[in-house]
Amino acid sequence: RKIRQYRSAESLPLVMLTSLSQRPDSEIMKSINFDAFLSKPIKASHLFNVLKVVLRVDSGKEVRQTVSGFDITLADKNPLKILIVEDNAINQKVVQQILMKFGYRSDSASNGLEALHALERQHYDLIFMDIHMPIMDGLEASRKIQQRIPAQQRPRVVAMTANILPDDRAACEQAGMLDFLAKPINLDQLQQILSDTNPSEDDDHGRDAHLELQEIDYDRIDMIREVQDEDEPNLLASIIDMFIADSNERLVTMHTAFDNADWSALEEDAHRFYSSASNLGLIHISDICSKLELQSNDNSVDKKDLLQQLVDALNRVLPELEKQKSIALEGG
Repeated sequence: RKIRQYRSAESLPLVMLTSLSQRPDSEIMKSINFDAFLSKPIKASHLFNVLKVVLRVDSGKEVRQTVSGFDITLADKNPLKILIVEDNAINQKVVQQILMKFGYRSDSASNGLEALHALERQHYDLIFMDIHMPIMDGLEASRKIQQRIPAQQRPRVVAMTANILPDDRAACEQAGMLDFLAKPINLDQLQQILSDTNPSEDDDHGRDAHLELQEIDYDRIDMIREVQDEDEPNLLASIIDMFIADSNERLVTMHTAFDNADWSALEEDAHRFYSSASNLGLIHISDICSKLELQSNDNSVDKKDLLQQLVDALNRVLPELEKQKSIALEGG
């Protein structure tokens, strides 16, 4: 800072030297206006190229290695929530440390199932997904992400692999992994992926996605999808259609029962609604119906409020049910 009080960036270039274990504060870097930075230990070729650039010298010599480094301001310019899905703990640590040099903190999961559970807890913008893992591999996890999360809330899934054969590439693309990050990590490729990924518009976006995921037990939907066969190829789509039609009728009769103070009829309708909703894994709707069934004769319970909660919960899940129906009809 003292130097910059006397000399501008144009008249005196500054190069930051930093070790891999320490990350300079990005605001300091920007305020002092460094022209470049080098990571220690310094390679002669890197130093040569940096000096050639900052001093604007054309030496006419070619150096095999280009300037390498980390854009430590990248996370500030393009903030992302990142999940690493990798069963090898060493590989996990390496990727996390590299991401930290770009300013990113990341979460990790050891297999596809853990990744799905992590997505139930919060939203991620970018997932680096290993292909071969125990319990649930990257392909299956990616397919489930495509099925469960609406397109506008879906994270970008990047396949991490040492070798990508044509058949593997086709399988990854079919599962929804359209990008690839080679192992060992290529910094230029990684930086390009980070720069090209769009962050969430705001925190509310992530919370809405998390809320929607908590409304539905996708294992139930997956189970119905898995039992489909040649005799019932559209079983899931049919069940969703039946549920939507039944729920609209059921809400009318439940409101009628409430208006007439017919608590036994309200209890019966709530029981039937609970049964159909739980079969589809509609967690919140099932909970509300259970309360209405068990407390229909309790005058201290605000049943009108519970009915409104039921309507609101149904309206929240209907778009996702329609999405799951479309996927089922497409053969997903």
